[in-house]
Amino acid sequence: MSKILIFLVVLFLLVGCSTKDIKPFDIYTLSDSSKVDQSLHIEKVLKITKIKSSAYMYSDKIWYKESSVKIDSYFYSKWNSPFTVMIEQNLLNSISRSGLFKSTYARYSKVRSDLTLESEMIEAVQDVQKGTVKFGIRVYLVNQKSSNLISSKEFIYEEKCSSIDAKGAVKAYENITKKLNKDVILWLSKSMKKD
Repeated sequence: MSKILIFLVVLFLLVGCSTKDIKPFDIYTLSDSSKVDQSLHIEKVLKITKIKSSAYMYSDKIWYKESSVKIDSYFYSKWNSPFTVMIEQNLLNSISRSGLFKSTYARYSKVRSDLTLESEMIEAVQDVQKGTVKFGIRVYLVNQKSSNLISSKEFIYEEKCSSIDAKGAVKAYENITKKLNKDVILWLSKSMKKD
């Protein structure tokens, strides 16, 4: 008798758990449709390589830190693709739209390039104590034929969040992405004038 009673209690608990509303994930993406016009046009092909980063940045999680030692991710919010892939794609699209180079290709392309844009992400995290998003990336422009470094630069940004949650972090990242795309195009233009 007691086994049947335990079975019924467990069954009711399981049924009760399965009928609760489960909060859906909020899925975010980064996109920049702005265009940076360039008077300079270089008859060279640029390829953008995979962004090097810490392993956690290759995920679809939106990260935040509460202290200098504790980094966590939002449970019900995520990116629609890995963060580094979105930054890479945004750079590719922005540089292509600028008309700076003859053509710009992603790392997957088998097209031979004259130049390569390599990069490594230094930091990308929401600091909930300061209410900001910190983002840093180091970029390298390399002559593909000679393997010589043409130029390198570090871009560091800190953007205020409109709210201390995933939505506020995403908005800050959108602002940073626009600044980054513009700054990288201007840096590439200056680097090519020197070369």
